[in-house]
Amino acid sequence: KELKAKLAQYPGPEELTQCVTWEVMQAALISERPKIQEDLRETLGTASNNKPVQTLNCGSPGTEAGFEGTVDEDLSRQVSQLHPSDGCLNAVTGRRLSRVSIGAEHYPETVEALTEVGKLRDKHESLDTRVTFLEANKADQSQLQHLHAVLTALEEKRIPDYVPEQLNNLKTLVDRLLEDKKELVEQHKGEFLETAFFKQRVEEAVLRVEVESVLMEMRTDLVCEGSDRDLPRDDSQIQQLNQQTAQIRTAVLKLDKKVQGLMKAKQQKDHKVHERAEER
Repeated sequence: KELKAKLAQYPGPEELTQCVTWEVMQAALISERPKIQEDLRETLGTASNNKPVQTLNCGSPGTEAGFEGTVDEDLSRQVSQLHPSDGCLNAVTGRRLSRVSIGAEHYPETVEALTEVGKLRDKHESLDTRVTFLEANKADQSQLQHLHAVLTALEEKRIPDYVPEQLNNLKTLVDRLLEDKKELVEQHKGEFLETAFFKQRVEEAVLRVEVESVLMEMRTDLVCEGSDRDLPRDDSQIQQLNQQTAQIRTAVLKLDKKVQGLMKAKQQKDHKVHERAEER
């Protein structure tokens, strides 16, 4: 009677079907573990391959290389040992899952809750591994201070934002002036050629007058020397030569002054044309 009373306290077959079996609980807890573990391995592998080069050396190269190698080995070991119960998963998946599926149909909410709990556990372990990886590769305080100093120096040397715009405006203005100058040259091409020809003729005339003046001075000197020797001195002839020389020099000065006035007027005209082009 006592045994029957104890057996009566146990749930019946119908009640047992509503209970979560070990296989269902184990499958729900570790169902997402392989995917999370694979994602973690890919993430850490990519981060190791794309690890930025340290430009700030805080120790010898050999020491840094050894430290990085140790960190990579430790992380690989953590990933491989992240889930020590992976053998249980293989055991569960190696069995027939029909029993697990049939049992899960009776308590879907419980299975869903167990699955979420398993995901949280796996994600927590994955997050812990990622934090360890970041802690091993983070910059120290001295590197951050040096980086701050470099950024501050770059900020001080940075070109103001308005400079490129001003350069573009100046470039546009120069291009416009070159076009206006080309148009003016085409319009006043005849005037420019005439002015250049006139200037050349004037320079030739001035040079010719200077040569004649020198020759006259030489003749005057010869006359003076001859009068001092044996030739009779003719003061009227010498005075006439001096007057001709003075007249020639006066004509040369007037011609040169006239040329300077013409050149100045031409420059003023060109300056006015240039100012009008700038006003456009």
